[in-house]
Amino acid sequence: MLVLKQQLKLARLSQAVVARNIAVSEATLAQIVNHDQWPRTNTGEIRQRLTAFLSANGIETQRSFDAVQDGTSCTADTTDLTTEENMLLKKQVLFPATKKAFGLFRDPFADDAMQGAEDVFTTQDIRYVRESLYQTAKHGGFMAVIGESGAGKSTLRRDLIERINRENAPVIVIEPYVIAMEDNDVKGKTLKAAAIAEAIINTIAPL
Repeated sequence: MLVLKQQLKLARLSQAVVARNIAVSEATLAQIVNHDQWPRTNTGEIRQRLTAFLSANGIETQRSFDAVQDGTSCTADTTDLTTEENMLLKKQVLFPATKKAFGLFRDPFADDAMQGAEDVFTTQDIRYVRESLYQTAKHGGFMAVIGESGAGKSTLRRDLIERINRENAPVIVIEPYVIAMEDNDVKGKTLKAAAIAEAIINTIAPL
């Protein structure tokens, strides 16, 4: 295990965030952090990107790539390095006194809390994305909403569909089947152009 792993924990930087910023997979970064095993190609370039990212986040990189010398065996960790970090937070429960203090009559974090658009907590950024989605849907164009797990991407999608239906907007929503799909063909099935075309046909002209 490298000193880098402890530095990331102290800096509260997840391996997922670091991997995304240096353009490598989380599994590749896990191999580096836990076993000092670097990719066979572009090793120098990846190390430079990683060093630059650490420095930009105020982390001293002089000993980052040294093995941890704490008397413990680095081979004792039998965790599957290919397993992605769990990014989901534990369920948070509000006490009655808390709900009373904030004027809440039901738990906004409960599974059935989302009953309509008024239940969506909106910041200035969320309102901007929400309106951009609606305007793009009405007037054409392409838009991608990207965020961490739990950031609210699916909620915004459902809110957009509900708004289109509520306002009777001249928009046809087409949703390709994406359940159990993966980001590469090694892990599972990816979304192909043919699947998108099939979804368009099934929605617009099912017969």
